Amino acid sequence: MENLARDYTQTLHRFLTLQVSGSEDQTRVLARLRHSILQSLSPELATLQAGLRILQTSDLRAELNQIKQSVLLIHGRNDVIAPAGAAEWMQQQLPQARLTLFPHCGHAPFLSFPEQFVSCFDAL
Repeated sequence: MENLARDYTQTLHRFLTLQVSGSEDQTRVLARLRHSILQSLSPELATLQAGLRILQTSDLRAELNQIKQSVLLIHGRNDVIAPAGAAEWMQQQLPQARLTLFPHCGHAPFLSFPEQFVSCFDAL
């Protein structure tokens, strides 16, 4: 959070890089992501800080057993933000869950493999 307040632009660049880190087409996807986010109105600092606070203070793992619906988990095998093991753990906790792991993909399969991501919903 301190980095965000100290150097907003650099921190946002690093965050976007983490989104695609581990993807086979990382350079192209990162360029597209930076262009679409940084060329438009940048998110407000206070909004990003509020979002980070939620991520730092929320742990909903104990609540998973309350989910009774079918769940589709879509995850990148090479995710450096939320490791694939976390998705595998969630699948074990949710009896109605189906997990699709994208090989050669980081945190944002919908950015790295949009067509394959959408096709995950075809079987539903």
